[in-house]
Amino acid sequence: MTIVDQSLMIANGVTGLIAIEPSKMAIKDSINLGLKQSNGHKSVAVSLAVDENQSLYVGISGVTMDFNGTSPMNGIMKVLPSQLTFYPYDQAAS
Repeated sequence: MTIVDQSLMIANGVTGLIAIEPSKMAIKDSINLGLKQSNGHKSVAVSLAVDENQSLYVGISGVTMDFNGTSPMNGIMKVLPSQLTFYPYDQAAS
């Protein structure tokens, strides 16, 4: 959970992100990060961080097993108002 532009942002599993209006403690927005993938895999948003420019980074973890040579999304996603950028986890380098 973190604060971005006066909204409380919460990592919410397969749903993606939930933005809360703190003054009303009501859901302001739900942001679908595409974590239910078309190849059958599912990933979850598990952590959040924000930098000095108010860019939001979301930790993504796969919850399905690799099969047929495909794998779920794992890594870090940078969330901007008009764009999502995915930085995959490099298992070979870790």
